[in-house]
Amino acid sequence: HHRDLHRVDRRQRQMCIRDRLNSAGMLQISPSNTAVGLTRRAGAERGEPEKYRPTGTITYARVVPADHLQAAAVVTYLLRTGCRKVGLIDDGEVYGHGLATLVASEGKRRGLLIKGPFTGRYARGRVSYSAAIRAVRTARAGCVFYGGITQKSFAATIAAAAAPALLALVTPARRLLAA
Repeated sequence: HHRDLHRVDRRQRQMCIRDRLNSAGMLQISPSNTAVGLTRRAGAERGEPEKYRPTGTITYARVVPADHLQAAAVVTYLLRTGCRKVGLIDDGEVYGHGLATLVASEGKRRGLLIKGPFTGRYARGRVSYSAAIRAVRTARAGCVFYGGITQKSFAATIAAAAAPALLALVTPARRLLAA
């Protein structure tokens, strides 16, 4: 799928730049990168984070919580609201799908009944969540978590199509940390 190839290529380019900056000893501070493997081994892909540190020196830092911390915060919030059956929907992007997957594993570990993640489908340059919303409704989820970029039109779609039984919509996870 062309879109997936572009996504992987973009991430590979970012990692290549990160490697070069590390080799040059330049400090890198990200205001938005949340991938777990950038700063820790647990929950990361094979070889991370060492492969981004060819010199062995840490030159990368972030100022936002990593995905695993966001997922833990989301699950804590869902448990506090009394939600036990959660439908997960994501936008299919690296960030959104990755976060929804982490929420699923953390939620299952802490006793939530997880349905999904169900991924929005791309057609004619736009993302459609119709099938994902139907899947969440069929699962009779008590609440919904959306993993993704809010500009992908999900909020308006879910507001128009959600069943009254959906009790909570959590998007994005970063807002939870301020609440």
